[in-house]
This record gives sequence, C-alpha cells and structure tokens, in this order.
Amino acid sequence: MRHTEQREEALLRLLRLGGQQSVAELSSSLGVGTATLRRDLRRLSGEGRVLRTYGGAILPDTVLA
Repeated sequence: MRHTEQREEALLRLLRLGGQQSVAELSSSLGVGTATLRRDLRRLSGEGRVLRTYGGAILPDTVLA
C-alpha cells in the first residue's frame, strides 16, 4: 500500500472514531501539513468517501438528513 493510501485510511479511521474534525486536528494527528491534508480530503471527497465541512470533514454516513 502506498504511503498516501495508508494516510488516507488513517484519516478515515480518525473520522470514524472522532466524528467531524477540523483540518488542523486531522493534520496534527497524522503528522502532515494542512496542504497535504486538504489534498487528501479533496481526493476522498471526490470519491464520495468524506464530506468536506467548513474547515474540516465528516464521513457521509454520519450526516443526518
């Protein structure tokens, strides 16, 4: 598994455990810069795996209609 894929899986685990989190929280937890984290979120959002929020992200299945 590539490093990017490992980081994205770790990001998804953090969101599953902690719910909505900010870019700053996620980047700190993963030990990467905010620009790297935002690229990961953009890619995962494009795949429908996360929903971007103002300043952060949440998993799609945690959003209540």
